[in-house]
Amino acid sequence: MSSPDQPDWNLLPANPEAFFSLPGEYDLRDLKRSYNALIRKFKPEKYPAEFQKIRAAFEVLNDALRYDEPPRPIDNTNLLTDWDDPGETLPPFEPEESDKPEIDTSSERVDSRQAQMSSVNSPHPLTLKERLTTEPPEKIYHELDAKPDKSPYEFYLMALLSDLVIDVGRTFPNWLLEGLKEYPSDPVLFELLREYLALDEIPENLAGLLEAISRVVRSDRFYYLTERGWDKLLKNASFMLFRETLSECEANLLDYRIEHKLVFYLHILRPAIMKADIAWIDEVFSQIGLPAQMPHWIEEELDFLEHLVDYRQNRRRFLSGGHLRSVIDQAIIEYFWKGELAGTKRFLELQMELVTTQEEILSEFNTVTEELAVVRIIWNHISEEILMGLDEDLASEDPELFKQKTQELACRLVEEGITPENERADIIFKIVLSNVLLLNVFIILHCTTFWGEKLWLDILQLAILVLLDPFAVYFGYRLWEQTTFNYSQFWWRLEIMRFYQTARYPIQDVAQELKHLNGKEFGKTKLLGLDKIAAITRIDLGLWFYTTAQRLLTACQ
Repeated sequence: MSSPDQPDWNLLPANPEAFFSLPGEYDLRDLKRSYNALIRKFKPEKYPAEFQKIRAAFEVLNDALRYDEPPRPIDNTNLLTDWDDPGETLPPFEPEESDKPEIDTSSERVDSRQAQMSSVNSPHPLTLKERLTTEPPEKIYHELDAKPDKSPYEFYLMALLSDLVIDVGRTFPNWLLEGLKEYPSDPVLFELLREYLALDEIPENLAGLLEAISRVVRSDRFYYLTERGWDKLLKNASFMLFRETLSECEANLLDYRIEHKLVFYLHILRPAIMKADIAWIDEVFSQIGLPAQMPHWIEEELDFLEHLVDYRQNRRRFLSGGHLRSVIDQAIIEYFWKGELAGTKRFLELQMELVTTQEEILSEFNTVTEELAVVRIIWNHISEEILMGLDEDLASEDPELFKQKTQELACRLVEEGITPENERADIIFKIVLSNVLLLNVFIILHCTTFWGEKLWLDILQLAILVLLDPFAVYFGYRLWEQTTFNYSQFWWRLEIMRFYQTARYPIQDVAQELKHLNGKEFGKTKLLGLDKIAAITRIDLGLWFYTTAQRLLTACQ
């Protein structure tokens, strides 16, 4: 059985589900966990060939899951097994007298010529596959081109041979499209065209190719077939060309179904939102029709895309806040722009920069604004997507261990931070109140001693006393509050940061547990003041960004 430790490579590409050890009914979470377990062992820089096989198998299943299509991987090493009649033959070719080559007496040429002559005189003509090993590709290409009726396999051969023969305007994808015109439901030609569009190389005149496909494949499956091509066009051409090409292609489609169209737009909007004009984005959202019964993930993705639009509209204001905001903005954009694999890698690399800037991140994110709230939603969504692909033992935590560690954190916060600092703040407050009291006693004694000599002066002193006392008490309270706040900002936030250097619990869970522990006693320590820390922790964006980065890096080790 295939496993991350000992994968069965013989299962690829024909049986990717068994290769990933997936159950009978699996979802995207199961697929990502199995995929990530494999690529942690077969890293692209060490095992490039193995990684490419794993990645190709993952993309086949990932696309099939999103579009609700049956996965049909193509075995490029033995394509004959994908057609019903692999043994189809062409009549042997008889060259004209003028076309016959001069006789070469070398043994290699004689053996080759004898093989060709034997194929002519043989009562059992060679199959196309056999002839490909003995005859020039140009000859077979022109023979197939002259046939009025071609099989799906012959269209594939024409596509394959077109890379070896100069034939202007008739390239690999053109021949596959010719085959799909004749055999619209042939699954192999369909998947071969999908694989062609998924190649790393950008096809020449990609926009024209996508338009040509839309004139042949005019059903809702057009989106499933061409999604990878649209990714390339969006990233390597102007948005105007992308928009015009997509509009022309959709004008050629005749299918009333919208399921594939919806999945396609949910996919393409992620990278497009930062590049497209707002008018097009609004138009797409208004045209997306939701089926009566749609998967839950589609509804969640639509909500997330709306947050991305909000971020784009408030992005300039967000970036005006400091250097680290540019780092966060870059991580968000590159995650969606570079694709899942490269985007995730870059997102994790930028977490390293965040965790090395503790004081800067605390000072830069000490208030909650509208644009920061949207960034938090987007950042959390990306983080959860990455964590979702981890193994179950990495994504979950022991609840008893969580309680124990949070209790130790609470005791440190009280014993080393809250209690000593509250005592210092209380002393300052008492000093202020004592000075106010002494001033009051002095003024009252002065008034009673010299009462009547200057009555107006005595009345003025008492009036000042009445007016200044509240201000003095308020000033003392604010001094006490500011002292406590400044210390907490500097100390207990750093203490929580140190806690997260080895922990990966969600900070909201930690805040909830700290609130739960408030007022309890452990040994000689009574935990007081934790409810205030818990309340501030929930809205502290500096802590949230830092702890989320630590969670990701710790979980991915």
